Amino acid sequence: MMQNNLTYFSQKIIELSSITEMDVCVANSDLIRVTGTGRYSSLINERAGNNSLYSRLIQNRDKYLLVKPREDKICNRCEYLQNCSGLVHLAMPFNIKRYGITAILLTATKDHDKKELLNNTTLYIRLVNFFKKQIEKESLTANNQDALECAKKSIQSLINLMDSNVMITKQDAILYANNKFKELLGLNHSCSDEIQNILELGRQKTGDKKLMISTEILGKTRNFSMYPRTIDKANELKIVFVEQLNSNKVSYFDKLIFNSASIRKAVDIAKKVSCSNSTVLLEGESGTGKEVFADGIHYESDRPEGELITVNCAAVPETLWESEFFGYADGAFTGAKKGGKIGKFQAANRGTLFLDEIEEMPISMQSKLLRVLETKKIIAVGSNKQIDIDVRIIAATNKNLEEMVKQGLFRQDLFYRLNVIKIHIPPLRERKEDIIPLANYFIKGLFINKGGRIIELTPEACELLVKYSWPGNVRELKNAIEYSVSISNNTYITPEDLPAYITEDSNIITSNLYQVDSIKNYEYNALRACIGTYGLTEKGKRKIEEVLGISRATLYRKLKKYNLK
Repeated sequence: MMQNNLTYFSQKIIELSSITEMDVCVANSDLIRVTGTGRYSSLINERAGNNSLYSRLIQNRDKYLLVKPREDKICNRCEYLQNCSGLVHLAMPFNIKRYGITAILLTATKDHDKKELLNNTTLYIRLVNFFKKQIEKESLTANNQDALECAKKSIQSLINLMDSNVMITKQDAILYANNKFKELLGLNHSCSDEIQNILELGRQKTGDKKLMISTEILGKTRNFSMYPRTIDKANELKIVFVEQLNSNKVSYFDKLIFNSASIRKAVDIAKKVSCSNSTVLLEGESGTGKEVFADGIHYESDRPEGELITVNCAAVPETLWESEFFGYADGAFTGAKKGGKIGKFQAANRGTLFLDEIEEMPISMQSKLLRVLETKKIIAVGSNKQIDIDVRIIAATNKNLEEMVKQGLFRQDLFYRLNVIKIHIPPLRERKEDIIPLANYFIKGLFINKGGRIIELTPEACELLVKYSWPGNVRELKNAIEYSVSISNNTYITPEDLPAYITEDSNIITSNLYQVDSIKNYEYNALRACIGTYGLTEKGKRKIEEVLGISRATLYRKLKKYNLK
């Protein structure tokens, strides 16, 4: 590699390091560290070991995210194991033939950068790929000065990829600002001078330390903190990260993964009612995410310091209902805990009580729950003393409670007491646009179990996931992704890695929408759908027997026949 080419390439790596706020190191096919920043600057021209991550990248051509360096099995035989002090490593193939480069490593060395890299891995992969393309393109220019000018022009596209509010400055004059920052300031055009005036940048030197700025925008005073970092010392180029202060906190619901209008409607209702004390009824099939909504309503309420107590009504034995909910006094019954025990209502005092599968509550207990909701008082088993409580109730059901009321299976007065604010959470099959974002979210949480290897879905796998009907909803999708990640030996999840029932279901739908299934397929699909909906707990098995009209012995025989667990 010619010296002027090496200088230019090193300059680009310094830019990448400055923008990502991470230490960067690049190695060639001989495992020689060609250039590096931060902790790697002293290792330039040294050779990495044969068991290093660079060697693995060259051999496998995979991307890796090492969440626990020194503990991960990939690091076991690395020669630098004891000297590694990075918090998280992102390692990628970086094949640039002109320079003989084959591998690149980004290392987070601060807790903040670690969090950013873990939460936005895909963004950093895009940044590295963007730099690779720019290096290949810009290295063809006539000289280093031309390359620098070309680099300046490409930086606007680069910073627009970033999730933070970012601007590039030269001697405290703004050269570029990304679209996200322009939107924050209410601007939508190329307006460096206007931003300069708004921030009054230049009245105080930015340096490389945190800077606080207060300015008036559209008649309102807004406060910003700025974090400058030098990109090019000779040309006084800086990248500046801007954060707005005193802004509203991020809503719990804003962190949910969805694109569909139907979930947006449910989220909007949940946001509006969170700060009230009204009872909420969450309605939706099993696995749609009712508990996630209950969590959000509680933590967005004015009682987040109180406990959120969750009770699965289907899991409480009928003989224990009163003591479980109201607690019991000392000596209330044989075997009672000395000193007594508080119940769920007292545990949730000044907080929220989430009653999941409320339809399973016995009629005898429904009347007592109604009484508590009306009086806001409870009496522990074995006591005659009333206890005042302040508890918000969120109930959830996967049944039609109105129909159960008509059938005499649920008290009408309790239904009206619970049905103050009803939020319907639609099944996954009715919100296809949420399937792939959710799948990618689950993959992100699971890939660290694959030795740090980053895994992505192929377009063909995405198509199959979208076509599938998802009787078990989001819960079934999560299980399917966990299965696929566990068995995949590649960087990508292909159709062959998906559970067989997904590809089979898709084939049936694709080949003939009106095709009559064989008895064998009907049994298999019916059982699988019931398991996805009800599970295989004791209560779930009883539900499956009831729905399919089969005995327990037949259920066990069919589970064994189709190897369903």
